[in-house]
Parts: sequence; structure tokens; C-alpha cells
Amino acid sequence: MSLAALAMYSQPLDSPFIVPVAGCIMILGIVVAGIWSGIRNREIQSTERLAAIAKGVAVPPTIEEMAIMHGKPSGNATRRRANIRLAGTILIATGLSACGGSATSATTAVHNLVAGLPASSHAKPVQTQVASCTPDGGFYIDDTKVSYYYTREVSLANVLPLLASGEAKDARSLAGLGPLLEVIALATNPGAATCGVGLTQTVLESAKAYGGTAKLDPPGVLTNVRRSYYDPIRPILVLSNNRLSICSADVNPGASVWLIAIFPPVNTKIPVAVVNPTPLAGFYPRIGKGSLPAEPPSSLYSEDVNHCIEILSANGS
Repeated sequence: MSLAALAMYSQPLDSPFIVPVAGCIMILGIVVAGIWSGIRNREIQSTERLAAIAKGVAVPPTIEEMAIMHGKPSGNATRRRANIRLAGTILIATGLSACGGSATSATTAVHNLVAGLPASSHAKPVQTQVASCTPDGGFYIDDTKVSYYYTREVSLANVLPLLASGEAKDARSLAGLGPLLEVIALATNPGAATCGVGLTQTVLESAKAYGGTAKLDPPGVLTNVRRSYYDPIRPILVLSNNRLSICSADVNPGASVWLIAIFPPVNTKIPVAVVNPTPLAGFYPRIGKGSLPAEPPSSLYSEDVNHCIEILSANGS
């Protein structure tokens, strides 16, 4: 064999693309394995629930029900899972970059979710709720105000890049049902202690006079999609300009923090109420009407709510 032929056969091993391609294949394998594992777990849970119903015994509680029954996980457990999730986010982002994907897709999505929002120095909140926190077990109570200012419709395309791979795959089932609903609030802490505030338990409802909450389901929604996103209608994603921990953001004394919740598509032909069960309060926003006291920053942290509920459920038992 000639030296020229030998050089030709050795070129693939010397190619600078070997490492990126191998890394891309490895990461895709991890993502596929994660998706398969998630699907398998859901199949097992569904089988158990159907078997219980057939036997006439009590149905095991759902993740959402368990999250409501249990409290917030310990700080150590929260940090461990946050570190795991951060590592997964970095891994996926690196894989997309190595595979030639858009490294700025998430950044662009966040920018689009806050772009074009009206701001006015005379803006007034539609509703203000109080989130009470106590750093010492009840002796001192810090009341942080959560003011809801603006609600509008946004595109699913600007939410998918901010979800984990499994959640993004599920959320694609919402395509064709209409735009998603974006609810924007500003949390202000006038007290002397840091208070954690979140919109995880916030839901969309409608009064019986308008046909009830079931009427909010968009036309054409499939049964499995209804069970996943409309029973109850919780946010898919939450964003904040402060770092999120289990979908909650710390609001320091004298500071203000933006909170944005993205809900699945709903039927806006009837009045839609934004309801926070703790404390129980709600209001009917005027979609696309009003303004914000300032423009939210274009750099925000995000977490998908299903991930947060799973952590609450896993650590509350």
C-alpha cells in the first residue's frame, strides 16, 4: 500500500470532528434513555391506577395531590436536586452546541416572553395578594406583597426551549390548541426578612355562572392532554429575575422580584380567573389590557412546574 493510500485511510481517525460527534452521540443516548425511563414510569403509574379503579379500591394520589398534602423539602435535598438539574441543563446545552444546535434558543425564548410588554409609571395592579413568611417559627411574620399586573397570550414556540426534554415532548401535544397564557406579577418585600414566593400552586378557573372550569378546556383537547394539563390548570413554566428554588424565588428585604407564570392554552371566550389557593384569592384579568410599572429584565431564570411538584412529592413523605 502506498504512503498516499495509508494517509487517506488514517484521516478519519485524525479528524477534529471525532470528539464532537462522539459527545453528541453520547448525549443523545442519555436524553433518549431519560425519555424512555419517564415514559415507562408513567405507564406503570397508569396501570396501577387503572387496576385500583377496577378493584374498587381507593385510587393512589396523583403527584399534584401529594404536593399539596406535603410541605416544602429540606434545604439539603433541594440543593442536591438543584445541582443535579443544573448539571443536566449544562449537559444538554453543551450537547446542542456540539451537535450544531442553536445555543441561544433559550435566550431568545426568554427575550420573546418579555418583549413588547407595556410599561407605565402609572400602572396599577389588577390584584394584590400577601405571602406571609416567618424566619423564626411565627414570632416575626414578614408580609410580602404579590401584585398581578398583566396577562397576555404567548406562543408555545417560546416555551419549549425552556423545558426539559421530556416536558418539552409532552408540551408539544398542546400545539394547535391556541396560544398559551402568560401571567406577570411583581413581588415586593417591605419587611426585614427574606421571603420565598412562588406561583406553583396558582391555577386557572372559571365560575359556575360561566359554565365552570371545565369550559376553559380548549376545543379539540385530547383526554390524555386534559389529564396532564387541565386537571387542574397549573402553570407549565415559571420565570423570575431571581434564582428559582422549587419554582419559588427569594425576595430580600426592600427588594422587588418579577414572577411570570405560563399556563396552557385555554378557552378565552369565557372569563378566566387566576386563583391562588394559599391564601385563597383570585381575580379575573383583562387579557392584553393594562401595563406594568417597569419592563422586566430579559435575563430570567426558569423552571418547569412538573419538576418542582415532583421534588415536593418526593421529599414530603
